[in-house]
This record gives sequence, structure tokens and C-alpha cells, in this order.
Amino acid sequence: VSIWIYVQLSQKAFAIEVAKLFFA
Repeated sequence: VSIWIYVQLSQKAFAIEVAKLFFA
């Protein structure tokens, strides 16, 4: 379960970083 949560948070953080690159 903790691994699943880690994956979800990692994907969310990655999406935020990508959004920063596109909308900076």
C-alpha cells in the first residue's frame, strides 16, 4: 500500500514539474 501511495505522489510531483516547464 505504501508503495502505491509513493507511486501516486511521484507521478503527481512529476506532473507538476512538467507543468512548470510548459507554463513557466
